[in-house]
Amino acid sequence: MTTKIPLLFAALLPAAALSAQTYLVHPAPYARVEGESSQEWPFGSARTWTSVTGVRYQQAHDALSTRTVSIKGMAFRRDGKDSLPLRGWTVEMDLTLSTSPRPAYQILPEFASNMGKDAVMVVSRKKIHFPAFAAGWGLPKPFLAEIPFDQGKSFLLRGDKTLCWEAKVWWSDQWKNGESNLRFDATARMEKIQVISYGHGCYVSGMHEPATMGFYIDPKRPWDLQLGISGGAPGGLGFLLGSLGQANPPLRAGGLLCRFYLDPAAFFSLSPILHFDMQGRFSNRFFYLPIPKDPVLRGSAFHAQCVVSDPRPRTFRLTNAVHVFIPYQWPDAPWRGIGFCMARGSRPDLLKTGIPASYKGLVVRFRI
Repeated sequence: MTTKIPLLFAALLPAAALSAQTYLVHPAPYARVEGESSQEWPFGSARTWTSVTGVRYQQAHDALSTRTVSIKGMAFRRDGKDSLPLRGWTVEMDLTLSTSPRPAYQILPEFASNMGKDAVMVVSRKKIHFPAFAAGWGLPKPFLAEIPFDQGKSFLLRGDKTLCWEAKVWWSDQWKNGESNLRFDATARMEKIQVISYGHGCYVSGMHEPATMGFYIDPKRPWDLQLGISGGAPGGLGFLLGSLGQANPPLRAGGLLCRFYLDPAAFFSLSPILHFDMQGRFSNRFFYLPIPKDPVLRGSAFHAQCVVSDPRPRTFRLTNAVHVFIPYQWPDAPWRGIGFCMARGSRPDLLKTGIPASYKGLVVRFRI
């Protein structure tokens, strides 16, 4: 059967930007939701070895603000799916901001073509210290990788203009993290809804595998999610819960080693009572979570986890959790967002051209 969930669509509203008078996150829908992609450039590559490799990187942002703003700092966040701890590191860099003469989707390989005549170098050959990152997931993580501008430096961007910023990385000691590249949260045009499983389910009495759930995408119905659950009690019951947030840290519930990953303050119901077969499974053939292709849902995200019965101790158990992200940049929508161009070489000042990747870029928080 097909199940409709009206509460879901009332709750999944695009996230507002952080404190509009202080910060601007771009693209704006990603202020409180994870981006679809990730990338290590330009500040997080373990391959940026001392005195060997430099990076020159540009990124353009369309319509950062409808009003004129003075940009006084920038920050980035680690990819939410990266869970290993990393040491702090230092990057010696230049950073220049300007008004680009072209929109982000038309960014060119020639670096000079993307910068405007009003370019201001806001960081001049300075060592920027990025903090250590603790272990653990976070969707999304906070903007901890901050780049403070040189004293007295800022950039004035007119309303509805395209901003282009350029970083030249001269030196980095990110290599001390070994082979662990630091991936930053990024956005990219996606062809379908993105589903990421995380956490660990706990065991129902008598079962030899943990309770596990997942959403699957039928290629014939790419906007309808199918539900599959295994490891439940034979003939038992289950209930699917959703939340707009993630519990941090996870809550202990439902017995030893069981963790509840959803934020209780943002619950909503995703299903009626689910009935498991005698193998402790719930067949995804009979459950569809339809996602309407409504512009209001672009960039929305939610988390889901299933509660399953355990009849022997007369209690409940929990599955793993999933993060569902509805793309902001649909493939049939006009691209209006960000784009980047990047090149590597021992002398970033000598690099004149790069490789454009117009449908991807870092999620950035600007201090204004």
